[in-house]
Amino acid sequence: ILRKSTEHSLILIDEFGKGTAPASGIAVITSALQRLAEIKCKVVCTTHFLEMFSLCLLEDCKNGIKAVQMSIHAPESNDDEA
Repeated sequence: ILRKSTEHSLILIDEFGKGTAPASGIAVITSALQRLAEIKCKVVCTTHFLEMFSLCLLEDCKNGIKAVQMSIHAPESNDDEA
């Protein structure tokens, strides 16, 4: 992805860093997203490494990076109805 991406690329990454140790995963995803921001391609990336933002490893709105967080609240219920 890093070698072939251009400013015209759209990259979708789901659970980037899954299966890695936290420190390794954070390092890899931070570096990769910084490089993709330099290329100026469009990226949608999901990850469970929220520390990237709390540790200021990726700055929101710098180099075109926009961080958003989504959470879902599913009330506990014994009903089978959705």
